[in-house]
Amino acid sequence: MARNSRRPDQGEQGWQKTGYRMEDAPCNHAMPVNDQNDTGFVQSERGGDWQMDPFADNAVDEGLRSERSQNLDVRDSDFWSGPDRDNIERGGKHKDISLEKVKKKRTVNQRVLIGLVATILILLAVAAALVMLIPRIKTIAVEGNTGYTAEEICRIAGVRTGDNLLFLNEKDIETRINSDRYLIFVRVEKQLPDRLTLVVKERTQFAWLRWNGITYVMDARGMVLEESGDMEAIPAMMKMSGVSVTRCTVGKQLEVSRSGELEFYRSLCTELKAMKLIDLVQECDVIDMDAIRLRVQGADNRDYFWVRLGDTGSLHARLRAMTMVRDVLLEGGVDGCPVAVTDGEGRRNMGTIDVSDQKNPTYTPPQ
Repeated sequence: MARNSRRPDQGEQGWQKTGYRMEDAPCNHAMPVNDQNDTGFVQSERGGDWQMDPFADNAVDEGLRSERSQNLDVRDSDFWSGPDRDNIERGGKHKDISLEKVKKKRTVNQRVLIGLVATILILLAVAAALVMLIPRIKTIAVEGNTGYTAEEICRIAGVRTGDNLLFLNEKDIETRINSDRYLIFVRVEKQLPDRLTLVVKERTQFAWLRWNGITYVMDARGMVLEESGDMEAIPAMMKMSGVSVTRCTVGKQLEVSRSGELEFYRSLCTELKAMKLIDLVQECDVIDMDAIRLRVQGADNRDYFWVRLGDTGSLHARLRAMTMVRDVLLEGGVDGCPVAVTDGEGRRNMGTIDVSDQKNPTYTPPQ
């Protein structure tokens, strides 16, 4: 609020009047000495429009008293007794930031942090102790291998002496072993305190076929193991003829279009191995799944019999009947058995054995 009193001009040296002890410089607030009125201030000779300063220390203006608040000098309001002004937030709210609460909260946070760090250190110590105490592999045994050495199996499986026995991942070992097309994972055996055994199976070449001018070699389950573009190369194993191949890829299962064809092939291979006839059967023709034929070795590798199996049923009984008739023919037990007839490939055809009715097998001489 601007003061109503005006500063006197230098021409009006009111501050030099009698009663003021100011001699060298002008001042708006002179100290009164005498001639005081009832308000404690000297009535200055400045004219009728001059007013005293209502905000001076002891100034009391009856005209302004009614305009001033009745509670101006009372200090029992919220302003004086309420929360600290420094803590009043904008919007009329205030926040309690008691120093004691801050210290308490900080102490709790520090305890939580210390506990967390201590827990981590304990876990690390326990893990280190386990690593030190868990036994390590000293001996690795391999079972089921024939063409692979034990060292080769271990290298493919990714295990070696010194590895932690309990931390071995069996799934990873299985994946690595099965990635080799000649190997089949069986199981892993952990024998405490320090022995590991790997049990595997090896795929063996069982049959071959020719597709799109390429010779493919398969195992007994239809896994394609090898391929060759040499048309002159004839593998010394059973030939599969008339197969409805749709895809033939090394390292993958053979894919065919006819339902039941691959299943028959697997059953045939299983029976031939169980009956020890693997070296006896030279060819299997499945061009007609209701009239399957086998070419079976005769007296020697140059001689052969054709065997009519019929459909895919009663396979074991029909193969048994075939071997019985063949043995009788080779022993000369059938009267009038003709001499073998040489075919166009220089081999001697010794006739046909029909076991489609395994209970009543028949023999037909070569034509």
